Amino acid sequence: MIETLRNNPRARGLLLLVLVIAVVVIAIVLISGGGGGGNGGGAVSPTIASGDDLTKLAGDTGNTVYWAGNKPNTRTEFERTSDGNVYIRYLPPTGDPASQRSRSLTIGSYPVGNAVAGLEVVAKRPGENTYTIHTVPGAIAVSSVDKPTSVYVAFPGSSVQVEVYDPNPAVALQTVLQGEIVPLR
Repeated sequence: MIETLRNNPRARGLLLLVLVIAVVVIAIVLISGGGGGGNGGGAVSPTIASGDDLTKLAGDTGNTVYWAGNKPNTRTEFERTSDGNVYIRYLPPTGDPASQRSRSLTIGSYPVGNAVAGLEVVAKRPGENTYTIHTVPGAIAVSSVDKPTSVYVAFPGSSVQVEVYDPNPAVALQTVLQGEIVPLR
């Protein structure tokens, strides 16, 4: 076969074309996240869920989903966007969920690669506050003076960055620093 390639320019051209196509296909797979584990099969519209249903929805994502545990007097809402981000919202026990989302504790889980390294870069920017989470060695939390209602968290070895949002900045920070953010299992 090697001899055929040396003596036949058409065979060399065909081999080159096959190699170029293979490289393009590999690049597309890598850029799109490989098709495995990213968004776990597509978006899930905001859904009130609890117990086993919530655990199953989180398990279907292919990534670790974080939450703040069960909270009394709340309904837990699960949402997964088409890009794989997951939101767990703690809504009041009654009322229209859509009108309550921006006023409720929300935990976002964002697949990013090396979460700690990414957040360490953000922490170096002016106006960022960095915190240590004493309950998890190596974890980092960052909040911004420009957006104090969100605290971003990364855990060692995790490929998921977590956002803890609450309209009250003190609640968002307290939720993180007290070690309430844990994987949903």
